[in-house]
Amino acid sequence: MPSGDTPGFSTPTGRDLSLVNADIITLDPHRPAASAALVRDGRIVLVGDAREVRSQAGNAPEYDAGGRVVIPGFVDNHCHVEDSCVVGDEQPTLHGLKSISEMVGKVRSVASRTPKGEWVLMQAVASDFPNDVAEKRWLNRQDLDEATQEHPVMVVLGIHASILNTRGWKETGYWELDNERNVLWKGDGTPRMGSIIQRDESGHPSGLATEVWDFRPGYKVEQYKASLQRHFREWFLSKGLTSIVTIQDTSPNEFLALQTPLGTPVAAADKFSTHSIRGFKFHPPLQQFFANDPLAYPLYEAIAEARLPALFHTGHSGIGTRVRGGGGVRQKYGNPIYIDDVAVDFPDMPIIMAHPSFPWQDEAISVCLHKPQVYIDLSGWSPKYFSPTLVQYANTLLKDKVLFGSDFPVITPDRWLKDFESIGIKEECGR
Repeated sequence: MPSGDTPGFSTPTGRDLSLVNADIITLDPHRPAASAALVRDGRIVLVGDAREVRSQAGNAPEYDAGGRVVIPGFVDNHCHVEDSCVVGDEQPTLHGLKSISEMVGKVRSVASRTPKGEWVLMQAVASDFPNDVAEKRWLNRQDLDEATQEHPVMVVLGIHASILNTRGWKETGYWELDNERNVLWKGDGTPRMGSIIQRDESGHPSGLATEVWDFRPGYKVEQYKASLQRHFREWFLSKGLTSIVTIQDTSPNEFLALQTPLGTPVAAADKFSTHSIRGFKFHPPLQQFFANDPLAYPLYEAIAEARLPALFHTGHSGIGTRVRGGGGVRQKYGNPIYIDDVAVDFPDMPIIMAHPSFPWQDEAISVCLHKPQVYIDLSGWSPKYFSPTLVQYANTLLKDKVLFGSDFPVITPDRWLKDFESIGIKEECGR
């Protein structure tokens, strides 16, 4: 739909709309173009010409598009929007600074304005280390101790990784190796998954870790709403995105209530409905299971019963990369071939394989090509690094089965779309 900022355009109110005199790109190969459309309750119910639409419009307000191009909503299928927006507002960034000494100075400056004992929360970009800083190494715990020992400090790298100072580590409970097994999820007290603490020769944390974001103080609902209002138009709407599927990182997290035994699949399905669940994400390398493990089947039965999609991380795991022993993450669980069994056994459950599945891209393409309810989301990688085989199939046999996703803030939507334009995707496939 045209933007509310377009001169002469006033956004219609309500959820019904009759749209005429438009150049509509339908994305339907059987009827690729139309000049009019009817929207009921926020959904497109009819495309055709003005005569067809007006005959069914009833009391829907009519808008003359003046020949403008209209496309269906563009969905970012894999995003972390609410957390990214509030982090952008509330956590000063170290990105762009050219040395660790400069970063230490900025953390010190922020700490000087923060009451003693309160968390100092910052953000940085993992790809800045080690090559883009003068010292050619990673920021570590000792650097953050130099900035302040009167505050716990956390520098968040995107979503999954963070660097903490000594006081921060002591507040999490991870300072002593012997206590690591006793540290539980802050939100609900269940055993942790994916929390990998890199330790130095002393046995204490060196600074870098994965999945410790929950130790941050929570933000208020009003802060999330204000940040979304400030950033959503610039970061998403201005790129043509009208909808996002958010991978929730915030607390309270609705699916935390589901970490207890679910009982029968029907009872589980009812519980999903009660909690307004819209889908499930699995990360086999972190959860240490093959997707076709029979132990997971009762949960899949419940998901299928509730007619919800299941999204599986596939391929290489950025979590644990370059950490001693890979942080305990076993890459074998990310092979998408095991999803083939799940697709056979649950033929009516939509399955999304998250990310280009390096180094098993061919396996992912085969599963997606063979099983009609399986899709590939392209998030987490710049398109310029897609394999030639993936580009080939996205242009041909899988043109209707690859989903856009940025994995924002790991990659911003504008960078992803810019890189996407350079890889030779046909216009009719990239729409």
